[in-house]
This record gives sequence, structure tokens and C-alpha cells, in this order.
Amino acid sequence: MREHGYNVKWEDKYKYITFTTPDNHVCRDKSLFDERLLKDNLEVYFALGGASSELYDEYNDYKTPAHTHDASMTVTTGLINLLGNLLSIAPPEDDYEPNPTKELSTAEKLRLEKILGRKISPNAYACYSTQEEYEQGMSMIW
Repeated sequence: MREHGYNVKWEDKYKYITFTTPDNHVCRDKSLFDERLLKDNLEVYFALGGASSELYDEYNDYKTPAHTHDASMTVTTGLINLLGNLLSIAPPEDDYEPNPTKELSTAEKLRLEKILGRKISPNAYACYSTQEEYEQGMSMIW
């Protein structure tokens, strides 16, 4: 984002992400009316491997429901429910073999489960996550 003139303030101690545009317009993630840009949803997205994740299409194609004209922030939970549902059960394929991935630490797993509001199935995580490959490429993005 910095290459395109945007500043992103993302800190663990803050609930929201603050974006600053090249012309110095400042807004929080909750004001963008796109669930894909909410901090909790992005944390799950990144933990699964971002654009390399098997869930990328579901994440990218998700459309936030329309808000009322007087809405001041994004309040829907459809995307987090979709991700939670997918991660709570293993895929139904008979010949399913998990992809090799880096294990989630217990603390990271508990944090993601809190965001999702349900347990993460180890088999579903292994199937959908490409975290190890993603982490190797992260330094290029930021």
C-alpha cells in the first residue's frame, strides 16, 4: 500500500486499522463498508496464507450486504461466519490429504478461534492454509 501512497496504521493494541490516502484522507476499516477490510477478517485471511490460501476465492468473491443509507460503519458478520464455518469442519473429500503447513501456535489458534467464534479443525486448517509459503513472501509486501 505504501508503494501506492497509502499509509496503514495496524497495531495489535488497537481494535481498528486506520488508512490514510495519498491526499491525507483518514478513515478506519469499519467505515469502508467492505467486510474483507475489517481487521479481524484480515487477521484470519493472513493467518490462512492470504492470496495463497485455498480460501482466497471465497474471501475475494465475498460481497458485503448493502447497508442502510444512515449506517455509519460496517456491522455485518457474514464473512467471518463463512470462514468460521469452513474452518470448523474438514473438507468432505474421501481422499483428503492435508497440505503440509506450519502449525499454529496455541496462542494464535486461540486468538483466531475467538475471532471466528468457534473451534478450528486441524484438518480444515491444514487443507486451507498455506501459511508457511505466505510467511516467506510477507517481507516483500510490507
